[in-house]
Amino acid sequence: MFFPNSSYGGYYSTKYTSNFTDGDYDMIYHMRMAEVYLIFAEANARANNMVKPEALEALNTIRQGRGNFDW
Repeated sequence: MFFPNSSYGGYYSTKYTSNFTDGDYDMIYHMRMAEVYLIFAEANARANNMVKPEALEALNTIRQGRGNFDW
């Protein structure tokens, strides 16, 4: 929702406000779990200069969740 904000001469949004605090704009981060698995798999492969079973397990977790076969 947008509300008029005369002090800035425009509007402000309530999209990122928290209902659990006094209404200040708290930083809220959203990340898909699949992205976390991909970051882990890439970091693991780069750190070891090879694809280890832990990295493949992370990728297979994503693939299985979408109905695909393991690598």
